[in-house]
Amino acid sequence: MTDTFPRRRQLVNRQMRQEDLPKLWKAMQEEGCWFRHTRTGHEFMCGRYKITAKSICEAWTVSPSAVSRLVYWLSEQDEILWE
Repeated sequence: MTDTFPRRRQLVNRQMRQEDLPKLWKAMQEEGCWFRHTRTGHEFMCGRYKITAKSICEAWTVSPSAVSRLVYWLSEQDEILWE
């Protein structure tokens, strides 16, 4: 039996480069997202709503490790809110 559609499954795993993190953050800010540090860690917000790392992964098609790297990069920036 021959397949009419050949199977083309490909796993692409590319680490997000350091210079791509500001671009990702700018795109997130244009959508209304912001980030703040809290006493217990950090949180991403979109408007008045908290958003999870999983929803960031799905919306911007990035991996959970890319979100972790973004959090680390944001923690080094001076203009991020501390509460």
